[in-house]
Amino acid sequence: MKPVWVRWFFRFTLPLIVILAILCPAFYYQEKALLDSLNKAIPRVDASRRLWDLKWKLLGGSLLLIGFSSVAGPLFLAASESYKDMAQRLDRIFHSQRRFLADASHELRTPLTVMRGEMEVLLNNKRTADEYREQIQSTLEEVDRLTRLVNDLLTLAEIDSGQWIIKVETVDLRDLCREVLEKLQSIAREKGVNFLYKEGPQVHVSGDRTALERVVLNLADNAIRYTPRGKSVFMESSHHGACGQLVVRDEGAGIPAEDLPHIFDRFYRVDKARATEQGGTGLGLAIVKEIVESHKGKIDVKSEVGRGTTFTIRLPAW
Repeated sequence: MKPVWVRWFFRFTLPLIVILAILCPAFYYQEKALLDSLNKAIPRVDASRRLWDLKWKLLGGSLLLIGFSSVAGPLFLAASESYKDMAQRLDRIFHSQRRFLADASHELRTPLTVMRGEMEVLLNNKRTADEYREQIQSTLEEVDRLTRLVNDLLTLAEIDSGQWIIKVETVDLRDLCREVLEKLQSIAREKGVNFLYKEGPQVHVSGDRTALERVVLNLADNAIRYTPRGKSVFMESSHHGACGQLVVRDEGAGIPAEDLPHIFDRFYRVDKARATEQGGTGLGLAIVKEIVESHKGKIDVKSEVGRGTTFTIRLPAW
């Protein structure tokens, strides 16, 4: 939707300027022809007076045209800049969509290629029962990865199309963190990572409990996966002014400064080889940001290479 002044300019001001530019010369030549005829029919004094009248009319028309031009000029320039900015934004959107489609195609093709190769090996060579079991297990892992990727793509498609519906309810961040701690504790223990939650007061926020749980699960799971054995991952919930605050901090390798601005981009990975090995889709943090912002919240990240990463989420309190 164009601003009101842009619509007013193109509907009224610009046509008026064009009309004046056309009519002023016409008036001039008409008056000049009339003056020539008067010079022949009446005394020279009357002709001179009419000449002064003609000059004043032309001067008034010129001043009016200049006045409109002084107003319309900046408006025209502003409208031009507005259209230029809109064209640049559209170009960025189209470029982002093309890149997203290319990345999605690549991510979908990779597990399918792996599964096809493993199935061909099973068909072309005789194997023992244990070898068959190992190959089938590997294929199932690729199926799981493909399923996660498709589910993430569907979630983003729903959010982008506006079909994703938030079921608003009162959510206690303390209870949410306790549930996430319980669900991921076994994974952390298996990796040799200390997973700790610093208990705080009840913190009630307004939002979709399932969606917010997905946010916390994703951040905590990423922290556990990329934290070395013997190190720790911490969760903390608290009040922050009129907001509820949730912090997930790890003692992992950290994120380089040049990668920080891009970690919420779709399919962006800091360490692509390691992320693929860990089973990530490259869409988790993009979904986290979309969910937080759809709850009118904000997510920040700070990281230092060799020291770890801290994600901070703030949501409007109930």
